[in-house]
Amino acid sequence: MSGKINSYIIGICIILSRLAGLLREILLARYLGASGLADIFRAAIRIPNFLQNLLGEGVLSAAFIPSYQKLRVEQSEQENLSDNSHEEKKLALHTLRLLLYLLTFILCIGMTFPEYFVSILAPGFPEDNKQTLAELLQIIFPGTALLVISAWCLSILNSHSYFALSYSAPLAWNFMLISCLVYFGGKVSDLSLVKYLSYAFLLGSSAQLLVQLPKTLSLTSIKNFLTTTSTSTSEVLKNIVPVIFSRGVVQVSAYLDTIIASFLAVGSLSILSYAQALFLLPFSVFGMSIAAAELPSMSSISASSNNAIDRKNTLALKIVANTERILFFVIPTIFAFIILGQEVIWLVFSSKQFKHEETQLVWLTLIMLSIGLIPSCLSRLYSSALYSLQYHKLVTKISVIRVVSSLILSLFFCFHLFPILFDTEQELIGQRYLVLGIALASGISSWIEFTIIKFSSHSRMGEFPSYFSKIIRLILSGVIASVLCFLSKQLISNIVINCLIFSLSYLGVTYWFGFREFNFKKFKKRFKA
Repeated sequence: MSGKINSYIIGICIILSRLAGLLREILLARYLGASGLADIFRAAIRIPNFLQNLLGEGVLSAAFIPSYQKLRVEQSEQENLSDNSHEEKKLALHTLRLLLYLLTFILCIGMTFPEYFVSILAPGFPEDNKQTLAELLQIIFPGTALLVISAWCLSILNSHSYFALSYSAPLAWNFMLISCLVYFGGKVSDLSLVKYLSYAFLLGSSAQLLVQLPKTLSLTSIKNFLTTTSTSTSEVLKNIVPVIFSRGVVQVSAYLDTIIASFLAVGSLSILSYAQALFLLPFSVFGMSIAAAELPSMSSISASSNNAIDRKNTLALKIVANTERILFFVIPTIFAFIILGQEVIWLVFSSKQFKHEETQLVWLTLIMLSIGLIPSCLSRLYSSALYSLQYHKLVTKISVIRVVSSLILSLFFCFHLFPILFDTEQELIGQRYLVLGIALASGISSWIEFTIIKFSSHSRMGEFPSYFSKIIRLILSGVIASVLCFLSKQLISNIVINCLIFSLSYLGVTYWFGFREFNFKKFKKRFKA
C-alpha cells in the first residue's frame, strides 16, 4: 500500500479521533467553562500525558520502528524461518518487558508522591487546587501506563501497516470521557464531575489498549515473554535515549507553558487548551498522519541494500512530495482560522460558562498558534527522515533550541511586552490576554526549529527540488478564497454556507493553478458509477 494511501487512512482515523476530542472539549466547555476546576483537570491529565508522550507513541515510533523494519527487511531476504527465529518479534517482546519494568517504577513514585509532581509542574495554583490536583493524579496515573503500552502496540501495528486499527483506538478513550460528561454533566457538582472524569480517563486508557492488544499479540507471538531477549534491543536503547530527550524537551516546553499559565489569570490554561484542541486537528491530520505513514517506508528505504546516495535521493524526493501535500491542506487552514475562526469557536464552545470574551480569547490564541502550523507539520516530516537515517541526536539538539527559544519568548511576551500592550489592571480583561504570549512564542519557536532542521536535512541529503512557485500559488489561492468568503459573510450569516464557499473557492482556484490533489474527473466517474 502506498504512503499516500496510508496517510489518508491515518488522516481519516485521526479526523474521527480529533472530532471525538473536539466533542469532548465542547462538553468540557459547557459544564466547566474556563473555571479553576477546568484548569485543575487539564493540569491533571497533562502531567501523566507528559510521561505517555515521553515514553509512548512518538518516542517508540522514532526509536523502535527503524530497528524493527530493518530486521523485517533482513528476515524477508531469508527463507524457511521458524516462528521463533524472527528477530523482530524477539525485539518487540524484549522492548515491552523493559518498558513494563520502567513503568512499574515510575507509577510507584507517581502514586506515592503526587504532591511533588504538582509542586514542580503547577506551582502557581492555590494550595486548595494543588490538593485537588494531587488527588486526581492518584486516580489518573495508572492509566498512563496503559497508554504507554498502547503506544507500543501502535508501533508494532504501524510497522505492519495496520494503520486504521492503531489510529482509531483513541476513539475508545474519548468515548469514555464523553459518556462521563453526558451522564454526569450538570447533575453533580463540578468537583465531583472532575473526579468522575479522572476515573473515565482510567477506563478509557484500558479500552484503548484492549482494542489494539489482540492483533498486536498475534503479530509478536507472546511465547516465552519473560525470557525472550534480542541482540537488537541495545540498538533501540541507543536510539531511544536521544529520542526521549528530543520528545522530552518538547513535552517540557508544553509543561513550561502550563507553569507560566498557572501564574496568569484564572482560566488562562483552559483558554490555551481550547485553542490547542482546534490547532491539533489540522496538525494531526495533515502533519502527524503523513509523517507517521512515511516513517516505516523511510526506514525500509534506509535499511535497503541500495547505495547511500540513492537512498538519500529517494528520501529527498519523498520529503518534497509530502511537503507539497501538507502545504496544500495547511495553508488554507490558516486562512480559515483567521476568516472563520471566531464564528466556529462560538458555534462549537458557546454556553453559559463560555461567553463572548472567552470566544475572542480562544480565537486570538488560535491565530497566534497558527503562525507555527506550517513549520510544526513540516518539522515532523523532516524528523521522520532524519530518524530513519539514525540522526537521532541531531533532532534532539534542534528540539532543545526550540524549547529554549519558546521559553525565553514566552517569559518576555507574558511578563514584559504584553503587560505594556494590555491593561493588566483590569483582571478580567487585560490579564487574560497575556496567554497570547505563550501561543505567539510557540509559533515563532516552531519556525526557528523548522529553519534549522530543514538546513540540516539538506546538508545531509543534498539539494531538494524547489517548490517555491507552488507555495506562492497556494497562498494566492488562500487569499482569493478568504476574500470571497469575507464578501459572503457580509451577505450571509450562515457559518456552514460560508465554510462551503471558502472550501469550494480554494479547491477551484488551486485546480485552475494546476494542482491535482483532488482529481475532479476521477471523482465524477466514481460518482456516476
